[in-house]
This record gives sequence, C-alpha cells and structure tokens, in this order.
Amino acid sequence: MTQWQDIATAPKDGTEVLIWDGCGVRVATYMHDDEKTGEPVWFPEGLPFVRASHWMPLPPPPTP
Repeated sequence: MTQWQDIATAPKDGTEVLIWDGCGVRVATYMHDDEKTGEPVWFPEGLPFVRASHWMPLPPPPTP
C-alpha cells in the first residue's frame, strides 16, 4: 500500500482519496483553498468540510 503523503501533494481534480484530519481516516474530495490560510479544504461524504494533514490514494476495490 502507498505511504501517507503530505496533503500539499494531493490531487485537486475531484478524485476521492483517503485523508487524515487528526481525528480519523476519511474518504474525501478536495473542495477549495481556504481564503485566509491558503490551506486545502476537504469534503468527506456526510460531514462538514475538514482540513487534513496527509492523504493517500484509495486502495483498489476487491475482486469478486
């Protein structure tokens, strides 16, 4: 499996990725950069936006 990478290197094209937000691992997509801090803001499904420190690609789905 791929190692965790700095969030600055995460894709910003709508690709779903795993993120670490300090509380847990979530599947999320990039939303926008924060106007005040310039930090990327991520949108995990079913939750309000979060700021993340690390990311990694989603693993491939299991084969039947």
